[in-house]
Amino acid sequence: MRKKAIDAKDIEIINILQQDATLTNKDLAKKIGLGESSTLNRVTHLFNKKVFTGYSALIDYTFFGYKIETVGIITILADNMPLLIEESTHIKNIVSPCVLTPNETSTGKTSTLGFHIITRSEEELRNILLELKSIPDVIEFKFYGVEKIPNRAILYLDEEDVM
Repeated sequence: MRKKAIDAKDIEIINILQQDATLTNKDLAKKIGLGESSTLNRVTHLFNKKVFTGYSALIDYTFFGYKIETVGIITILADNMPLLIEESTHIKNIVSPCVLTPNETSTGKTSTLGFHIITRSEEELRNILLELKSIPDVIEFKFYGVEKIPNRAILYLDEEDVM
């Protein structure tokens, strides 16, 4: 029988490091009840398996004066998606863009791009939205205000998630 690539202890490590990636190996080892060497080997294994792709800092944008957060979608004719992606990369306030599943509609094949926008003022947001609306063949354009839900960037795993 083939051994699973990831076990319950690995999932425990993943869940702990999602909450606090600044833990020292010593502190992590203590939390999971293993030796420091075994813990380091497991973390290294998770990086080698591409379970972990790096570490990043979560930023409180309000520290820099960004008070308005908006999420939204723009649906565009599929042929124009490369243009929308290119245009959106030049707008510094757009973070975490993602292409959603293409659809077949009465107007033809469409693609949708999801956005997270942060701005310092409503005027700045309005200017960004006007810039995005000016892209040719926009079919649908929806944006919504955001209310933060603490720690929801974390996906807690359990043994059922092990393949």
